[in-house]
Amino acid sequence: MNHPKLGPPIRDWQQYRCIVPATKRLATVLIVLSFSVSAFIVKYLILKVMLLTMMCGLLIFIWRTADGPSD
Repeated sequence: MNHPKLGPPIRDWQQYRCIVPATKRLATVLIVLSFSVSAFIVKYLILKVMLLTMMCGLLIFIWRTADGPSD
């Protein structure tokens, strides 16, 4: 909680259930990169579809979350 970079996003989530837009953008890039690498490595189509489904669900959750405290 006292970490200069990681503390504020954690506090925002715990207090307001929000994710600031800059964090959403960074999370989106990292999620797309990691899921893309995973889909490239996986052989079976069903696993690729499952990865794509999980990625879409996660991105929808992140982008539907509030942008900041409503103070």
